[in-house]
Amino acid sequence: MVRKNLLGQSLSELLAVLAVVSVLVSVAAPSFSHMLAEQRLRQVGSELRLSIATARSEAVKRNRSISLVKRGDAWSNGWCVDQESGSACSSAPLQVFALGSGEVSIARDGAVGGEAVEFNAWGRPRGCPTFTVSTSSSGGQCTVCLTLSADGRVSSHGGACSDSCDSRAEDMSWAGACS
Repeated sequence: MVRKNLLGQSLSELLAVLAVVSVLVSVAAPSFSHMLAEQRLRQVGSELRLSIATARSEAVKRNRSISLVKRGDAWSNGWCVDQESGSACSSAPLQVFALGSGEVSIARDGAVGGEAVEFNAWGRPRGCPTFTVSTSSSGGQCTVCLTLSADGRVSSHGGACSDSCDSRAEDMSWAGACS
């Protein structure tokens, strides 16, 4: 009778590898959740910046007021760039953005359903509107503040928006967004 040596792993070796892998996954999971939350903020913040720039440039191009308007009762549902002023999107907006999931919340000037942002024919908004974009990350909160200056440019910084016009903004800064 010829004996063949069977090659393979023993049960104890498989259990040891499983234990090492589970430790590595438990260490990496919070970091991965944090990265996904920051990516959600970047995506929504970039889309909002693009819509603001579109509204501003359309107002200058058309030499008339153009509004950035929330969809439905909250900014977290999405928004549109519209020729009509008002608190709701018209039937023929210039641009529409819908948020697919309820993972990101947006508040304008501290109010979930804050008013529309209207740009005049020179591309300037009234006041200094702010948008607080936030999402949760493994028990923490990630927040970015987008502020429109008097000339319509958008700046941002990590953390919540202040009550007054913000002067500490940095261009496209996401550092410090997650606590």
